Amino acid sequence: LNLGEPVKAEEYFRKQVELAPGDVGAWLRIGEACARQGRYDQAREAWETVQRIEPGNPEADANIRRLIRGEY
Repeated sequence: LNLGEPVKAEEYFRKQVELAPGDVGAWLRIGEACARQGRYDQAREAWETVQRIEPGNPEADANIRRLIRGEY
């Protein structure tokens, strides 16, 4: 993601969650990669997955609020 390649980053993080479905960090990055590609429904799904794994996760909560406000 830091290199400006959200498609490649998403592929990488999706492979990571195949190996470790509870990896909150990977799910957060999938959401960010999707948002950067304009795929907001998928971004929200990823962040909601984080909320199921780790209720009250502040990063997921903040990202969803930003999404709702149209800040992505």
